[in-house]
Amino acid sequence: DTMQVVVSELTITATSVAPSCIGYADGQIHIDSPDAIEYSYDNGMTWVADSFNITMTNGTYDVCGRSALGCEKCVTIDVVDPPAVTVAVTPDETICQNGTAIMTATGGGGTSYDYHWDHTADLNGTQTVNPINSTTYTVFAENQNGCFSAPASIDITVLPALTGTITAW
Repeated sequence: DTMQVVVSELTITATSVAPSCIGYADGQIHIDSPDAIEYSYDNGMTWVADSFNITMTNGTYDVCGRSALGCEKCVTIDVVDPPAVTVAVTPDETICQNGTAIMTATGGGGTSYDYHWDHTADLNGTQTVNPINSTTYTVFAENQNGCFSAPASIDITVLPALTGTITAW
């Protein structure tokens, strides 16, 4: 009699998808292990039948696959937060009474932005204002994923009206 024993190593690879916003728990890990029937996202502590996990936060994970024969193999995968959404604004400005100021906000950490100003519902990055008193305007950016920046402010200082006196010679 002849007996042939074939030993094959379980193969496993993993890929990750970043969460939509910093701190969100919607990142993903996909495990590819053709011979696995169970998967672990916590280094073999618990096992599930699904090779996709879509509730991951930023972090480093030891993910594993387990075959029907009980063979296990693990790899390490990182889920990385996307870049932070930022907003930069034009410098503070001084205008004369009845003057006009043009304020601009520019977003970062995404591909498209809505700008939420405290003085208008207009979502454009450029705003024209004519304050009658010195005013601080605040804006924050929202990117295409619904992620928000920290707010930024622009101070518009309005100079007092010119005064003068006329005297006879």
